[in-house]
Amino acid sequence: MLKLRKNPASNDKYTPEELSLLSLDEVKKLIVEQIPAAFEKKTKVATKKTKVATKKPATGIKSAVKKKAPAKK
Repeated sequence: MLKLRKNPASNDKYTPEELSLLSLDEVKKLIVEQIPAAFEKKTKVATKKTKVATKKPATGIKSAVKKKAPAKK
């Protein structure tokens, strides 16, 4: 959380009307005073891509799983 500094013109707290008149550059300046690296561009770290193991298709061998017998009515 950031705290607003006092208004240098009146040496008192900012009023809502005064804050609504601030430009974007002035707001950024207030933020950078408290957090110097707030608007610096961050570099992205390259991530390594790992290979995903793929399943090999069955080569003529039938599955060893037995099918269940149909339920009797």
